[in-house]
Amino acid sequence: MNSTGVIVLVALVAIMLLAALIGALRKQRRQSARVTALTNLAGQLGGTVHTGPEAARPRAATLTARQPEVVAGRVWGMTRYESALDFQRGRWPVRVAEGSRRESRPSWNATDSPGMVDIRSHVVEIPTPSCPRLHFLPVRQNGLSLQISRQLDRPPIASPVPADVWASAPIPEAYRGVVQVSTSNAEFATAVLNDQLLQWIAAHAQWFTDPVQLEYGLLYTESNGAADPASLLPRVDFLVGLLERIPHHAWQYRH
Repeated sequence: MNSTGVIVLVALVAIMLLAALIGALRKQRRQSARVTALTNLAGQLGGTVHTGPEAARPRAATLTARQPEVVAGRVWGMTRYESALDFQRGRWPVRVAEGSRRESRPSWNATDSPGMVDIRSHVVEIPTPSCPRLHFLPVRQNGLSLQISRQLDRPPIASPVPADVWASAPIPEAYRGVVQVSTSNAEFATAVLNDQLLQWIAAHAQWFTDPVQLEYGLLYTESNGAADPASLLPRVDFLVGLLERIPHHAWQYRH
């Protein structure tokens, strides 16, 4: 290799290293900004902020463990949680955990460039008494379940817990355009899905934009993007209101 080739090679390596450094610095600044935002919110709520993958990991992550996998040409990685906010809302302890996962996307056409991208997401979770599994799925105006549409662009979550026999829970006709419910225990679903709870969901549908899972002593929901301080508390209050409308006798059912 002549001297010109060596210079070009060194220049390319330097450019690649510089790009990687710039990317790492940008990511660090974003994470620092998110911790600052959560810290400010913690000051308003009397909460506590935790950082690092272990301290910030939500309990929901143990129920929805995703191993790296290839689906439709994409590599889906595990979410790495970076920060979490713990606070009390009424009698319910709440955790909001933020993280990101790396995905590789294929090139579908000549204008796409395949490569790794960071996908941010956050989980809101509230511990509950131990219970069977109940999943609330928001329904779009055209009647298509949001969960069904999401299956078109993301792989199913593989739960490490034993498989259950699932069934659709009967919903009164007035609420079928708002929510679908699946359950592992029909008696538990019947006890939970009273008219007061369904009215609450329908009246606060603007905060019911992602599937809500109630299982193994935890109510949680996962959303794309970082937690928005402007909408976080209304979404938390929606979940708290849902729990407050579950009759006491429903908690007698165990998984």
